Amino acid sequence: MTTQPPNSPNSRTDTWKCTGISTKSPHSETINNKDENCKMCGKTYNDYKKENEIAIGQRILLSSSGILTIVALCLGLSAFVYAKQKFDEADRSINLLQQTKAEVVQVNIELEKAKQELKTAKEILKRIPELENSLADTQKKLILTKTELETTQSKLEQTNKTLTQNKNELQKKTQQITEGIECIKLMGEIDNIIWEGITLNPDGVIKIQQTLKSIGFYTGKIDGTFAEITRQAVNDYKRKCELQLTQP
Repeated sequence: MTTQPPNSPNSRTDTWKCTGISTKSPHSETINNKDENCKMCGKTYNDYKKENEIAIGQRILLSSSGILTIVALCLGLSAFVYAKQKFDEADRSINLLQQTKAEVVQVNIELEKAKQELKTAKEILKRIPELENSLADTQKKLILTKTELETTQSKLEQTNKTLTQNKNELQKKTQQITEGIECIKLMGEIDNIIWEGITLNPDGVIKIQQTLKSIGFYTGKIDGTFAEITRQAVNDYKRKCELQLTQP
């Protein structure tokens, strides 16, 4: 984990100190206005802020936790892109569903129209027997329209079923990705604490114990001692993370 330097741009909003060094003395006096430049070297607040950001970035890249953080961010970005693609697919399916519903409405309108034509044809048939063939054609059209309506309704049901399955799969994969990222981030913090020294800092061990206890992997005392029960809890959590990350 990285900490913000006391002279970082975000630690104060109105004052800053130039970190440059001239041949005379360090430029360490406080400048009370971000719009003022350093009187000794002319640096601006933006120059000072950029140097601090570069220094912080170098510290992050040189630490193992920083590398793991970058990996976690990359995984998070990949998960975001994947989720966006799935949501776009879901939106397209919803649009298709709405279009299909509109087609069903149109078919119903045509069906009602065909029924009206059939009624008119029957009335004409009573008066003119020669129109019997026209009535038969209208009946065929009604049957065909009804068949098309049934087919469209079947497609609508299938589309709705597919959309529901896609949403369920997306929710499941999103949950797996989220849990995987959490595993990577937490294991990065644990490995960073263990890596910092052979003797292990008791404060770091306490942090490990508290974290593992909060998620149900450690049941011992919070004493800052990296004993066998703490080591076993760390190993159990690592196995859980490995299983989570290797699930299809």
